[in-house]
Amino acid sequence: MSFNVIVVEDCCVAGTAELHRRQLEIINRIYCHVVSSQELRQIMAL
Repeated sequence: MSFNVIVVEDCCVAGTAELHRRQLEIINRIYCHVVSSQELRQIMAL
């Protein structure tokens, strides 16, 4: 079984802006799709 996991980048936080950016880059490559809340709204409207 596989899942299509989405992380909404502007609905989570890290200790610094740089750490936030780097962590999202890493998880986007390995675990999930990182999108903005605006992109999520567009996906859900389909």
